[in-house]
Amino acid sequence: MALSERKVRRRIFETVGSGKDRLDDTKIAKLSSSFASNVHIDYPESPDASEAMLFAVQQIEEDVEEVHRYLRSEVGSGGLPLSSSAQISTEISGAFNAPSASFSTRVTANDAKVTNEVTNLSATVGSSGLIINSSDGTNASIPAATTTNWGVMTDEMFDDLSANTVKTKTPGHYSNKIVIPHSEFKSDGAALIQTGHTVITNSRTRLFCCWVGIEGKKVTHVKVDTSANLSRGVSVFKVTAATGATAGTLVSGAATNTVIDITDWTCHHSQLLMIQVIPGATSVHTYGITLTTQDA
Repeated sequence: MALSERKVRRRIFETVGSGKDRLDDTKIAKLSSSFASNVHIDYPESPDASEAMLFAVQQIEEDVEEVHRYLRSEVGSGGLPLSSSAQISTEISGAFNAPSASFSTRVTANDAKVTNEVTNLSATVGSSGLIINSSDGTNASIPAATTTNWGVMTDEMFDDLSANTVKTKTPGHYSNKIVIPHSEFKSDGAALIQTGHTVITNSRTRLFCCWVGIEGKKVTHVKVDTSANLSRGVSVFKVTAATGATAGTLVSGAATNTVIDITDWTCHHSQLLMIQVIPGATSVHTYGITLTTQDA
């Protein structure tokens, strides 16, 4: 609601200036003295009481005039709403902090913001990193995975994985190797275990080696390394662990220094794998055995 105009614009008397309504300072002092003495309360019927009341009305008139001045200059001309940043910055004072001239502009911009706006994400990829882009936020660089932290796969990791994945196992071919040294050989005659090889001292002596196996594996191939090629020097058996009796022949009379494809032997706690070597001469050095295993 707008502030109405004053009903009476003229004061009872003026206290400054030289106009016709200017009251002499001596008379103003007398009116003030009468009001201060409370004569209007003690002797309301006296002439001095009229002087006190005249001074009081003058004071009220000045207060009303000041209220009108404040409302117009400090709050708004004629009670009109504040309509511009310039008016805000010049018309708010006193206990208020005067805002900057861009206050209204910022309020308008804030009101214009769209809420629940969909954020669009995209990716920037390159040889040095991966960045997730946000349409209305801060972009994020995704780190590479480590042994302790999750992350993305780098191009180097991809190459390493691809190179490892293309490695295939040929069905029926080698997967794991077990090496048995020459020192594990026993004989049914006289044999000497020397540095790097074993030799027999009698040409009829045979060498034997037993292997207990690995649970979950099977032996598919055997190779015996000797200093001379023995065309029929190797035989492989499975034997009963409790008695030592032969439980089956896996290969008979095979050559040394070549990979022998035996009848697969599945490792079991009740059996041993026995490899027999017949050097046939005291000059032949037997170096050891290589077994090829696969998952059973």
